[in-house]
Amino acid sequence: MISYPFAAGGLQTRILEAGDGSRAVLFIHGLGARAAIRDNVGRTSLDAIRSKLAFVLADPAQISESWITEEWRINTSAGAAEAFAALGDYFFSRINDDAVVDALRPIRARLPMQLIWGALDRAVPLEVGVMASKLLDDLPLEQVPAAGHAPYFEQPAAFDACLDPFLAKLNWSD
Repeated sequence: MISYPFAAGGLQTRILEAGDGSRAVLFIHGLGARAAIRDNVGRTSLDAIRSKLAFVLADPAQISESWITEEWRINTSAGAAEAFAALGDYFFSRINDDAVVDALRPIRARLPMQLIWGALDRAVPLEVGVMASKLLDDLPLEQVPAAGHAPYFEQPAAFDACLDPFLAKLNWSD
């Protein structure tokens, strides 16, 4: 199986492709709060990174000092400030230009899709996932308990428990 990202505006997605050419779209989680992202994205101090991680993860015990330091190194590397400024501008000014609900709705019947959302996501609350599900004609929405904005990282077993039945219905083999 091949997995690759697919631009979907405010939703992070993956397209999964089987060897026989069968494809499915998997919506993992959303992006959120344009102004907050614009304002926070360029904050790169150790304390700011610690705060960002504490906001997006449901369990702060998962945050280590080594992770914070590594994020700081990445976030303060050459070109990072310019990249964050461009990213913040995009989220604030143009992200809605990339909304794809209208484009996805007509292919929903022939391309399996599922939303997976962290039940404790503060960055993009579960209500956004519920709205996305409704906008896509009651697209299945699975919740990962005790997970925030990165359910695949925070609760991998629970995330897999949501994902595996979806993949099994596709009758794909490795």
